[in-house]
Amino acid sequence: MLAAAGIAAVFCTKFTERIKDQFNLHGVAVAVVSYAVGVVIAFGFGLAAFNDLLGAAGVQPELWVDKLFTGLSIGAGAGFLSDIAGR
Repeated sequence: MLAAAGIAAVFCTKFTERIKDQFNLHGVAVAVVSYAVGVVIAFGFGLAAFNDLLGAAGVQPELWVDKLFTGLSIGAGAGFLSDIAGR
């Protein structure tokens, strides 16, 4: 599941770069777009990474909360991957 989230972060980076260039976005707007695209990807593909991680500790979050946090993590990871690829 974590590998799928990593691959989704790469897709999120590409989508965010396209949207950023098309609408000439800067700063916080790019981060918001990245988080939104990550959440859409997580809900669209049914990615729920935190259920597996927190299940070992005995915590079972609601599925939509799990997908939301997974999407936010994908969006944040997309920014990180974009910074690494840009250098």
